Amino acid sequence: MRVQVGNGPMVSGRGPIVATLRIRDVPTLLKLLLYPDLNFGEGYLDGSLEDEGALVRLLEAQARIRLRARKERPAAVLCGSFI
Repeated sequence: MRVQVGNGPMVSGRGPIVATLRIRDVPTLLKLLLYPDLNFGEGYLDGSLEDEGALVRLLEAQARIRLRARKERPAAVLCGSFI
């Protein structure tokens, strides 16, 4: 997955790039990190989060990250950690 915050650089993880998420600004990023389940949908609806035509792949990638995190750090998933 690739991520860009504001006009900053595009950052990607180690795996294949299956989706691109553009986050309008740092406050939106912080909201997303604090309460991802609520703020992802809110951000998508209000336009502060944009994908490049790959919403399903973006959601699948996010679900895979959560499943992996659940195995590695169960408490982080319970707290709603996005990463």
